Amino acid sequence: MTPSAERIEIQGLDVVRSGQRGAPLLLLLRMAANTELWGGVWPGLAAEFDVAQVRLRTPSHSELDAPAEMFRRLSAQCAAVASELGHEQFHVFGWNGGTHVALRCAIDFPGRVRSCVLLGPFWPLEDMRRIDAGLEIMRVMMEQPDRVLYATYWFMGGLSPKFVSERFDDVLRWAHARAAGDPFLQGASVGAMKWAKVLRGQWTVAQELDALAVRTLIIAHGLDPWNAGPTVEMAAALHRKLPASRLEVLEGCGSLVPLEDPERLLGVVLPFLKEYR
Repeated sequence: MTPSAERIEIQGLDVVRSGQRGAPLLLLLRMAANTELWGGVWPGLAAEFDVAQVRLRTPSHSELDAPAEMFRRLSAQCAAVASELGHEQFHVFGWNGGTHVALRCAIDFPGRVRSCVLLGPFWPLEDMRRIDAGLEIMRVMMEQPDRVLYATYWFMGGLSPKFVSERFDDVLRWAHARAAGDPFLQGASVGAMKWAKVLRGQWTVAQELDALAVRTLIIAHGLDPWNAGPTVEMAAALHRKLPASRLEVLEGCGSLVPLEDPERLLGVVLPFLKEYR
C-alpha cells in the first residue's frame, strides 16, 4: 500500500486514501491501478491534497460494446466517490486508460471538477499504422499462457533504456507482480485486445470538447519504445481539440514516468494543481 494511506471500499470500488483531511480532493484514476505505480508521486501530492486513488474496474467484454456509455458510468462512479468522501468539488488526475475517465468527469461534472490532469492520454491519429503494429505484437504476447513476457515488455516499453539497464531486477519483480495480480492479464486475450483497441479510440464528441471550460493539463512522454501508444502525437491531437488545455512534453521519459522520475512529474503537476485549488 502507498505510504500514509488507508484502503476503503466506496461504491464497490477499491479506494486508497491519504490522511490529509480538510485539503482539496484529488482523485487518481488509472484502470486496474497498482498502488506501487503511484508510490513515487504520492507523498508530494498527499502533502497538498486529500488524495484518493480509485481502482477502476476492468470492463467486461459486453461493456466494451458501448465504450461511451461505459466511460460515462465510470465518470459517475468517480463523482460518487468524491461525494462519499465529503467533497463537492475535486480535481482529477488520469493516467493512460484513466485519462478517458478523467476527461469524462470534466465534461460530465464541470461545476464540480476544479482541474484535470491527463498523463499519457490515448487518442486516435489519422495514421494508426505504427499503433496497430504495436497492438499486433501485444496480441501475440497475450496469447502466450505465461503473461510475464507481456508484463516485462510493458515495463521495458514504459521506462527509459538507461533505467531498464540499471534496474532490470526491479523491472522483473514488477513484471511478475503485475502478471500475478492484474485482472487485465488474467483474462482471455480476445477481451484484452478488445479493451486495448477501445482505449485507443475517441469516446467524446466535438461539441463536448469545444465547450469544456475545466482547465486541463495534458502531459506527454517523449519516449515510446512500446509502439502501441500513448504517444506525443496523441497528446498533441487531444490538445488541439481542447481550448482550455495546456500541453507539456517530458522528453527522455516513457509512459511510466511516475515510477521512474516522480520528482520531474511533480514539478509539472503540482504547480498546475495548486493554481486551481
